[in-house]
Amino acid sequence: ASFFVLSMQTFATADNSNNQTRVVTIYDESEEKTIITHANSVQDALNDANISVSEYDSISPSADAKLSDSSVIINIHRARPVLVVDGSRQVRVITSAQSDAEIVKAAGITMYAEDQSSLSAVQDILYSGGAGLELTINRAKVVNLELYGQTMTVRTQAKTVDELLKEKNITPGVDDGMNLGANDAITDQMNLRIWRNGIQTVTTTENIAFSTKTVTDLTKKYGSREVQTTGQDGQKTVIYQIEI
Repeated sequence: ASFFVLSMQTFATADNSNNQTRVVTIYDESEEKTIITHANSVQDALNDANISVSEYDSISPSADAKLSDSSVIINIHRARPVLVVDGSRQVRVITSAQSDAEIVKAAGITMYAEDQSSLSAVQDILYSGGAGLELTINRAKVVNLELYGQTMTVRTQAKTVDELLKEKNITPGVDDGMNLGANDAITDQMNLRIWRNGIQTVTTTENIAFSTKTVTDLTKKYGSREVQTTGQDGQKTVIYQIEI
């Protein structure tokens, strides 16, 4: 009798996911470049495209981000020197920030909501220390307001007292008194008082209880609960008027 033995061998195959071919489009400011690459990270794709970036440039996705899709878009915002003028203060900063708020933040300057800013090309390169852009901050004026016994500090771009009251939604009553005229010009650090004749006012600070919002997450186990953000009580200033 004859016997035949059938031998089967199984060969391991390498994972070729890291060798995936990708189409990468790179937007470098006003330039566009598309390459076909096996790169697995943004930095590798930039290297294959012979594009270098500095530590001040902004890359989206980040340079160390991994690539998984077959088609990828990379955006590069180049850093450039910007001269930030804040009154008599001047700060020169190298940043890739695009918005005024981000540029000011990069310069380490605090802006308030009422402040205004404008970005323009520099006329005198030597004056700006080589910066091609100049961001000018127009600060709002500070007004010390005493409203029915409550003192507060407000900022405004308004030109007159009347414009300020409308901006802050303040409508004095017909019997109210005011130490300035409606058409008086707003000056920095001016004092504005508004009072109610014949009526006393009492100012208190009261708590505002926080509300609770429940969000359904189908990825969580049924019946489980998780606090995403811990609530905190707020505060409100209440002015009571007492007529005697």
